[in-house]
Amino acid sequence: MGIPIVVIIKKNGVDIRLCIDYRVVNSLTRLMVYPMPLINDLLDDLDKVLWYCSLDMASGFWVVPMTDRARAISAFTTPFGLFE
Repeated sequence: MGIPIVVIIKKNGVDIRLCIDYRVVNSLTRLMVYPMPLINDLLDDLDKVLWYCSLDMASGFWVVPMTDRARAISAFTTPFGLFE
């Protein structure tokens, strides 16, 4: 069983957006909170490196595999079937 989708008309009145209401899933999700590093500590660490690298990870989440459990939790249903 998956979460049903909701079709929303965009502001231009023509295009549509598919939305999934994950509020129930979010309410059951345990947050993992970690302290942010201090900027001065990060800058001090940069003094010790030989190479710097810049990566564009804009769509990186598409290549990270999900666990079977996460796939089942995030599944959603459409008139075309169940998508995990």
